Amino acid sequence: VDAIFVNIFGGIMRCDVIAEGIIKATKDLDLKIPVVVRLQ
Repeated sequence: VDAIFVNIFGGIMRCDVIAEGIIKATKDLDLKIPVVVRLQ
């Protein structure tokens, strides 16, 4: 895997909360590949 692409439509969920969760998960997993996230 060269990169991870994530596309999230926030809807009823606040996108900043989702972004904080993704950041925490990537730090906890110690990912070495790029993660590209699109929040809408």
